[in-house]
Amino acid sequence: MTQEQRGKHSYIPQRASLPPQGRQGVRAQGGRFSSYQQPHTPLPTPNRPVADDGDENEYDDVWPVRMSSSARRYQGIATEDQVIQQGNKRIIIHHGLPPGSKHPPQQQVQTGPAAKSRSHWVFFVGIAMLLMLVGWIAVTLLLTWWNVTQDDWHYGRPRTYQVDQKVGHGDSAIPSHFIAMNLNHRVQIIECPAGDCTKAIVYLGAQIIGQGDDLAVVTLTFTDVNGDGKLDMLVHVSDQTYVFINENGRFRPARADEHITV
Repeated sequence: MTQEQRGKHSYIPQRASLPPQGRQGVRAQGGRFSSYQQPHTPLPTPNRPVADDGDENEYDDVWPVRMSSSARRYQGIATEDQVIQQGNKRIIIHHGLPPGSKHPPQQQVQTGPAAKSRSHWVFFVGIAMLLMLVGWIAVTLLLTWWNVTQDDWHYGRPRTYQVDQKVGHGDSAIPSHFIAMNLNHRVQIIECPAGDCTKAIVYLGAQIIGQGDDLAVVTLTFTDVNGDGKLDMLVHVSDQTYVFINENGRFRPARADEHITV
């Protein structure tokens, strides 16, 4: 059928690519083609309300304009950039780091309480040995302090020891008085024959050497070590013993060639 053979008031469809405002309707009237132009209605702009012109029949709702089909969005694969194509214009939206940034912002992640780790048994053994060592040192210091304190009570400072003994000097019926001292790290013994200090005799003993030598106590005992029937004098300093032989009304240090029994 030709265009001249179409019926009256028949509608001829327009091509889809023609803009809405340019579309014209074509009707056949009396064998001729007559065109009419569709009334133009302005489209509302996006996100803006349509001005109220006082017509109560118009809608108050604002409808967003449909985006043109020529705009295409591309999603980047590696960089995750968003690409929007509108005609000859291309808009790229970057979702990565801005230029000049070297490290991405670190997010603080809250973690739960860390699990308590069990200590190895060697750790507890070491702690026990350390406590034993500290305890041993403390006990040793305590005992040393206690011994020194007792010596202070008994012998004073300088360490001084006194004893009376009948040794046959002066009057054999009256005992002699002996004073043994640790004076300036040296053993010194003073004898008062028969108790008479005007006739005092001083005996110098050995030099005291060792830890705490100034606090070493000097003590005296008397016994016959050579079998002559006279009491000899034994000087005790710490763990050492020195022998003095009773001879001619006084004492002398024992010689190395003498046979003595302690």
